[in-house]
Amino acid sequence: MKKIMILSSILSLFGCNPKEKYLKDHNVILCYLSNNNETITNQALEFEKKAKIKFNDATEIYIKFLEDKKEIKKSNHEKTIYPKLVIDGNYVYSFNNLKTLDIAVFGLWIDSDTGKISHNETKIWLNERKITEFNKK
Repeated sequence: MKKIMILSSILSLFGCNPKEKYLKDHNVILCYLSNNNETITNQALEFEKKAKIKFNDATEIYIKFLEDKKEIKKSNHEKTIYPKLVIDGNYVYSFNNLKTLDIAVFGLWIDSDTGKISHNETKIWLNERKITEFNKK
């Protein structure tokens, strides 16, 4: 852990922040703001219009996957589950830190064209504000 912090500090000094690089290298769309999980962002709505698989369909695929893996029971998902991000055309079901407003890139990804599920293990957390600022540029 200490080595990662030192490496991260050194990279930041040289202008090579891994989070900024990730945002530059990938098309990242914030789906919902952490403080309001009911309102989808305009960028996410625009993305969904063009996607073959819509948000609700992706969520059904996600829930079925979890049920099949016995990670949740059918009765345990009464609450609506949302993807946190869309990255390079994939709905990202991951974790967010409500205190820091950071969202994990790692988690289950569902391709918006095919519905194929993949597991992303990139250990990067992106900040909601940074995503929004980057997309305004």
